[in-house]
Amino acid sequence: MLTSMFMSLLPLCFASGGNQDADLGEPSAPAVALYRLCDAAWTPQPERFDILLYRERQLKQLSREEVRTLVEEALEAASPGASSTATEHKELVEANIDNILKERNAPRRIIQRIVQDGERQRVGMVILRPEQEPSSARLSDWYFTLGSNTDSEGRNAMQVTGEFRIARILPGGMRFAGTPVEEWLSVPFKPVIQMMVGAVEEPGKVSLSQERLQDVLSGDSGVAIRVTRVKDPRYSSGPLERVEIVDVASGQVRVAILCDREDYGRTYEVVAQNHATGNPMQTFTRRGHLPNNVATELEMRTYDESGSLVESDRLFFLCVDFSPVFKPGEWELRVPPGYGLIDGRETPDEVLSVPEAQSAEIGDTIREVLAAARPESIVKQNLVRVGVPIPRGSDGNQE
Repeated sequence: MLTSMFMSLLPLCFASGGNQDADLGEPSAPAVALYRLCDAAWTPQPERFDILLYRERQLKQLSREEVRTLVEEALEAASPGASSTATEHKELVEANIDNILKERNAPRRIIQRIVQDGERQRVGMVILRPEQEPSSARLSDWYFTLGSNTDSEGRNAMQVTGEFRIARILPGGMRFAGTPVEEWLSVPFKPVIQMMVGAVEEPGKVSLSQERLQDVLSGDSGVAIRVTRVKDPRYSSGPLERVEIVDVASGQVRVAILCDREDYGRTYEVVAQNHATGNPMQTFTRRGHLPNNVATELEMRTYDESGSLVESDRLFFLCVDFSPVFKPGEWELRVPPGYGLIDGRETPDEVLSVPEAQSAEIGDTIREVLAAARPESIVKQNLVRVGVPIPRGSDGNQE
């Protein structure tokens, strides 16, 4: 581990600050803190899992034109260069704009099931209607991808829309937008640390740069590490450590990280501050840590320059399984019975079949997903928080 590798470099570090209460003991030396941050930032994240989550987003108050720009950018990011007629594209954009504007004044409630096996991923989703009871909601919209692989028919990804009873073969390389599950499974300071001491080896892969790490330790990078031992009963009854990334020239804190004193992978809060005002720009809070340090309760907040809240995003993991057992045919790209099929790889899209009249909507309800889950994977506290009945025989595994 990095902590044991660099103990000889301790004298090079920026001195720790803050007055300490006698019963808290001495904080970790800044160099040790940096190595622990690096350990956590480069800890491999789970690649196989089956997660059911509840997400509540409070959207920013935007004008229609501002929303249009965001929707256009999201569609392009999800399917760069995707083909569709001008009319189809306009209808899709306007529908998304209408939905966002309609939900500006109330949190958007979303339930997703994310199943992943390496490159292969399946995302089921439902956006709850106002006052809709979550356990009866059906995951009727699905996205499948085989990663860099294709099936026997040369297909790589498929999207299924329950409302319209349509399955669409997606162009290769298309990704599902709006589910940053990899970010939620890793420590929230990972991007900050990897940007500070990392080097890009190849697209999508960042390694620890010994040269950049030495620059931070010596103060040549313009930032330094400051460590304080604190108590914060909101997160823990025991002492915690607040690690601050400080601008050397101004002395201003750029990022403050609150974590377990022994294990920085167990992070409770990260605050990124506005350099000009000193107000928070973003905050990340996490609770309900599992044994592998994945948190089952997450909240992200974004602020404007005055420090006023702009957007918030709360997540509760309802069921977490990191050793899922996949059934035969789990990763087959199948068209549900009675659904139409469109080949989105063609220009324009090719309609291969149309939906059958009176075809039934496909997709498990939340109640059915939980009933079939392993009892120990159920996070009972979060089911209570979002108003979902706890399945009989569930033990729960949240700390």
